[in-house]
Amino acid sequence: MIDKTPKSAKKLGKLSPAIQKIIATSCSLIIGSLITLNTLPSRANELETLLSGQEIPLTLPLKNFDNSWRRISISGLAEMADMMKSWSGLLGTPTYNNVYYTQGKTVVIANKNYLVAYRIPMNAEPINFMALATQMLNPCEGQENSSPTITMETPVSLSLLNLETIGSLNDIKVFNINQEIADHRKNNQLFREMCEQKKRDEAKNEALSNLSMINNTQQAYFVENNGKFAQSMADLTVDVPIETNNYKYSMIVSDKTVFSYAIARNRDKMSYVGGVFVIPDSDENDQTLTITCISDKPGITMPNQPFLQENEPTCANGTTIAYW
Repeated sequence: MIDKTPKSAKKLGKLSPAIQKIIATSCSLIIGSLITLNTLPSRANELETLLSGQEIPLTLPLKNFDNSWRRISISGLAEMADMMKSWSGLLGTPTYNNVYYTQGKTVVIANKNYLVAYRIPMNAEPINFMALATQMLNPCEGQENSSPTITMETPVSLSLLNLETIGSLNDIKVFNINQEIADHRKNNQLFREMCEQKKRDEAKNEALSNLSMINNTQQAYFVENNGKFAQSMADLTVDVPIETNNYKYSMIVSDKTVFSYAIARNRDKMSYVGGVFVIPDSDENDQTLTITCISDKPGITMPNQPFLQENEPTCANGTTIAYW
């Protein structure tokens, strides 16, 4: 009988079992790679179909979500734009950058699992690092109307979340459109109130700083000019403007008193009055005492002047002593 076994097979049979196993494994890997290469076009087609919106809608209105959906917050994704724009939430700005809505469905693309979710689209504007730095110093600057208004018709866009890179799913709640709208309005209202209070505090600091500067400079001027007060801001050479966005400043000067005013330019701010009084001390030498008072109600009228009571400066009716 003639042996028709190929010489290569005869040589393989002479190899040790360990070597044969290595060769068999290598062949399997090569065949697997060829199969993978052959299936890449179909995976691309699957992704193309997914992104076309034929199987899963690319956008939906919030009203389409019922209680089978869940509202979640995520952490751990490494998208730099999302992370940086989410910083605004730490600064007080309402943000929905890490809030998603899902039914827990997943898809597989290139052997990776993705959670199918939707979210309110981010602001499409590119990151402005100067604006971001400004916002870190003043989160209310230009932010009052930055958060979108959420309604039943608010569109949400498709997101595919890589389950391998999501750090955690947080604050998982049953979706409720009415609660979502109510929470959004509440957050926006709290943010507006925070910004309004910040503006009031800034205006107060401005007024107190300028009136304190006038009071102190008048005291120094009185000592240096033989018991006389400066008759105008120009004589004082202080860096206090006559008018700002918040207040109008003025003085009324007599021999024994100086009254300085910060009158609000709009009716939602308090007005202030400062006073410098000349009082003889025990050696019958003149000394000066100061006070600053704030109006009890906001308005654009001139507050009542403070007065001396038993040689102590005292705020008049309708005003209260102001502290830093």
